[in-house]
Amino acid sequence: GTTTDGTRVAPFYSALLQAAVDAAVPVQPVAIRYREADGAPSAAAAFIDDMSFADSLGQVLARPRLVAELTFGAPIWSADKSRRELAARCRTFILQALGLAAPVVVPCDPPAVRRAA
Repeated sequence: GTTTDGTRVAPFYSALLQAAVDAAVPVQPVAIRYREADGAPSAAAAFIDDMSFADSLGQVLARPRLVAELTFGAPIWSADKSRRELAARCRTFILQALGLAAPVVVPCDPPAVRRAA
């Protein structure tokens, strides 16, 4: 899909996982975080909005040191999952690995229909 500035995880495009589902192979979720030389979070590697590749590369090369931290999750077997379920599980792992709160989905009943008395 895409990258963000590191403060959130964008929705996953489940269609990108269809090949894994069709082939019934495991998917390896990996969370990537970038840090400056002093350990502070860095958005230097973010490739977002209307940024050109040259602009993104320039930001990375301007840093004296940029640290990439990778956190590997357990492979997720795709054979018994839909691509949407697979995408949701990968995204949940990455949210947890990066310490970002997963969105809470609260089901609600449709509003009651008021009838004229």
